[in-house]
Amino acid sequence: MKFTVYNYKGGVGKTRIALNLALTLDFAIITNEIYIPTIKKIIPDNKYIQLEKNQALETYPDEIDIIFDFGGGIDQRIITAIKQSNWVIVPVTNDHDELEATINIIQEIEDIKKNIVVVANRTAQGDLEEIKKAISKHYSYPIFEVKKSKGLRNITKEGKSIKAMVEEGGLKAHSYKALDQQFDKLINFLKKV
Repeated sequence: MKFTVYNYKGGVGKTRIALNLALTLDFAIITNEIYIPTIKKIIPDNKYIQLEKNQALETYPDEIDIIFDFGGGIDQRIITAIKQSNWVIVPVTNDHDELEATINIIQEIEDIKKNIVVVANRTAQGDLEEIKKAISKHYSYPIFEVKKSKGLRNITKEGKSIKAMVEEGGLKAHSYKALDQQFDKLINFLKKV
């Protein structure tokens, strides 16, 4: 399977979502982000490609499982990633400008691939409802919630997925259990459909 985590807006949590998915599912990760040293430390070399500025993206065989972590405007590399992906995951936070930009980018993605899910990221009380209200005025794509948590930040610090930290037990298991369950809902949907 292949998933593209994409939004041209920065700061919506694309990389941490992509990283957690890659670690949880044991997928490779390919990014067009120029400077992400933490991914190199966590993902083995044989499961990680950082594209250079003008480097084209290959089309990979179906049996290679990949998370594409892409930002920036839609270019040929992003189109290539989206076309070969089973799903496009669009993270967004409850910020007016980000919501407006995300509504526009979904339209551009929709022209390439209809299998889209939205991740309402870093939500606090009331954020999910506001995001759903804004998105549902234009689209009926599924929306999954990832509540605000230090867990996603700690992926890069610990070098482990949320699930791995929960499975270790102790305080992190208690603190990150809900976050792990939120990702499980998203993963189960992506794998089932």
